[in-house]
Amino acid sequence: MAKSRLRPTRKQYSKKTKDPKWSKSKTIAMTIIGVLLSILALMAIAGALIQYYRLVTK
Repeated sequence: MAKSRLRPTRKQYSKKTKDPKWSKSKTIAMTIIGVLLSILALMAIAGALIQYYRLVTK
């Protein structure tokens, strides 16, 4: 019973993601946001390491 109920919902999700109107623009926007957030995170980690290194060397 549970498996037969889950199968149609998975098909609906696959149909929604195949729509070309919103999926392309949304995925591009999400990738841009993800890249920017990852760059900001790397810069924050680098800044924290530089500050720690300066504190240790003094």
